[in-house]
Amino acid sequence: MQNDPVNGGFNAESSAPPVHAGTRELYGLLLCGGQSRRMGTDKALLSYHQTTQLEHALGLLKKFTARTYISVNPGQSVQAPYSGFPQIVDPPALGGPIAGIKAAFSRHPEHSWLVLAVDLPLADEQALHKLVQERRFDKEATCFISPTDGLPEPLCAIYEPAILTAVDDAIAGQKFCPRKVLLNSNIHGVDQQTHQWT
Repeated sequence: MQNDPVNGGFNAESSAPPVHAGTRELYGLLLCGGQSRRMGTDKALLSYHQTTQLEHALGLLKKFTARTYISVNPGQSVQAPYSGFPQIVDPPALGGPIAGIKAAFSRHPEHSWLVLAVDLPLADEQALHKLVQERRFDKEATCFISPTDGLPEPLCAIYEPAILTAVDDAIAGQKFCPRKVLLNSNIHGVDQQTHQWT
């Protein structure tokens, strides 16, 4: 899918083979900084896999990354269970997933980030393996493409350092939707048909 006007003109390639001519180390970021308004409880503490979703999702990320952090808002950073894990704290003036992504690149701008939201309990090892296997070092991000609407999925994706300009531009323009960042970036799209985790 290249320059698809229906999907905002984003450049998502799903047919080209992965490019492995790169050595950027992959770090993991588990997004936990939401306010849990939709679920009515702390989504990180819900149990789907005989353990909390926080511990389960961190375990998944650790299988594919050199270092793993949880992304938290300032109020969460000193609270259990978050205080017991390596953290990257959201900037006070920002909220939502884009705050965590921005903070991660501010901490380690030279690394790429495998980003996963804590409230995706159906995301499994197979899905992350597929994403890492399909990673394109020559793109700004590698992400699944939703089979429902053909749009990129920003909360289970690999973000390369090259995307930071688009992130900064979005924040400067008061546009805080990470999907729109992907729509305006040069991404590699991965077919999500066999990975129904959203």
